[in-house]
Amino acid sequence: MAKPLDYQNSIDVMVNSVEELKPILDPRRWSENAPLLWLQSYLVRDERALADDPGVAPERDEELADEDIWDEPRPALLFEEVMFGGFRYRNLLAVTFEHQTADTIRFRYTEDHCLTTHTPDGQDLTGGVDVDSGHSEAKAKGDGSKVVTITISKKVRFSQPASFRERLNALAEMVVPLALDHWLHTVIFRDLRKL
Repeated sequence: MAKPLDYQNSIDVMVNSVEELKPILDPRRWSENAPLLWLQSYLVRDERALADDPGVAPERDEELADEDIWDEPRPALLFEEVMFGGFRYRNLLAVTFEHQTADTIRFRYTEDHCLTTHTPDGQDLTGGVDVDSGHSEAKAKGDGSKVVTITISKKVRFSQPASFRERLNALAEMVVPLALDHWLHTVIFRDLRKL
């Protein structure tokens, strides 16, 4: 089996405080911030929100939808529906939001389990991603300037469809860094222009 792709990148931006970066880094807004990659991204309370059919999206937890999750951090489950290489992956990620400090916001995530993979020819396969973890962080430089370093990391490996596994993971070596670099720069600069 292929070794998981391991990606990390950082960018420095000038903002008044890390608080301004919450909407950019919040995984609940991935689908809003990067709709070509994420078709859906929202928190679910727990696995009881899952239907018996893994092809049915879990119930969105409306209480957690707009809550400032960094003020009262807790582990949560994030449902994401992601397009990659023409395949649609539906995952549950265990997300931990860490308590915000004056100079840092951060969350970590790891694969809880991949529900399904939908192929371009209409097949629905069980699973599809067996490694998916990473973190996002915004941290002030602490030197009196308004410079904040945004860091994102991701480790991922595709396991379905089995007949495309090697090609998908080879493609991931090129496309995932490009996609995440594009997201990092485009979303950051688009949203910072609004501040």
